Amino acid sequence: MSGRIRMRFRTNAAVAATVVAAAAAATWSCSSGAGADVGADTGAGAVEEGTILTVRTAPAVRSESFGRRSLYRGQIEARRRSEVGFDLAGTLERVVVDEGDRVADGAVLAELDTRRLEARSRQLEAAVAEARTAYDLATSTLDRFERAAQRSAVSPQDVDEARRARDSAAAALDRTRAERDLVEVDLEKSRLRAPFRSLVVERRLDEGQVVMAGTPVLVLLEVDRPRARVGLPIEAARALEREESVDVRVGQEVYPARRLALLPEQATATRTVDVLLELDASLGELRVGETAVLSLEDRSQASGFELPLAALTESSRGLWSVLVTVPVSADEAAPARATHRIEQRPVEVVELDTSGDAGARALVRGALQEGDLIVLDGLQRLVVGQWVIAETVDAGRPALATSAGVEAGEAVR
Repeated sequence: MSGRIRMRFRTNAAVAATVVAAAAAATWSCSSGAGADVGADTGAGAVEEGTILTVRTAPAVRSESFGRRSLYRGQIEARRRSEVGFDLAGTLERVVVDEGDRVADGAVLAELDTRRLEARSRQLEAAVAEARTAYDLATSTLDRFERAAQRSAVSPQDVDEARRARDSAAAALDRTRAERDLVEVDLEKSRLRAPFRSLVVERRLDEGQVVMAGTPVLVLLEVDRPRARVGLPIEAARALEREESVDVRVGQEVYPARRLALLPEQATATRTVDVLLELDASLGELRVGETAVLSLEDRSQASGFELPLAALTESSRGLWSVLVTVPVSADEAAPARATHRIEQRPVEVVELDTSGDAGARALVRGALQEGDLIVLDGLQRLVVGQWVIAETVDAGRPALATSAGVEAGEAVR
């Protein structure tokens, strides 16, 4: 019983569908007849004026070469990274900066307890004064002995001993001054200074801790001109040797970069060569570890028309075609606002580049002429013979040659 009900339901549904289809056909026939009456002399492809579509077009330009863009990813790194510390032992008295602070070249970062050194400095100042007094006395004694020797009042031996005493006092003065200068150097070394304009990324020690010589207190990253390290295949690395400057994309921003070095060692695991690129930016704009994308173009010699892949539609037997807009001729009775009519042209895809997110491109040959207006997008809305309004994209913009990572119609960076 249930089977008969199910069969009856299917039969009724089929009949209803047939009726709806017949009604739609009748409506379409009436509509078509009315349209024929309104535009009896307009010919095939004429439509009501209110349904005319506007399409984006660009003139076909012949190209003698085709470029493929390859994207290579690397990382942003600081030009210099230093774990700075004191080169003498002592007690950490003060840390002036904290993590995240920017510091100028030569700025004081931290200080050691210098009371012992200051006391030693005062002691040596007194020793220098004492040595200077001894030297002055020895010099005066030598002068008196030399004048007395001219009158034969003292022997030459006495003069020699006075001269030797003067020289010994001079040496003692120099030694004491050197000891004092050494303490002054230690006092200066008790202040930890930034070796370059940098950003504090890590603080290792706090006040009150005893610091051994060479123990890192802070970790610094150089702020100016960070660089990108990108691994390239050998062929791409050789091509980059001819380029002095390139563009590197980090996030949504593109930065000009200068090639610093192409390292001579090939990584065993990845079979790539590292290239170092200096970016015209600072660590305020970029962060260490961010992904940097280098886009390189490899051009091959091939003649044809370069089109965005969105302008192509697949035809039968694996062929491709494009839609072009042909201006309305004087003998065509087109709707008032229509400027062009859609035609289809078969083409052959010679080269293809799908490396970009929004910039897939193809180099094609076929029934195209220089200056033909190619429909750029929205092909699914159009049929051959349809009247349209053609909106031509500025020829100065590379609408027919979008590249990897660049929005359609946007200039290639």
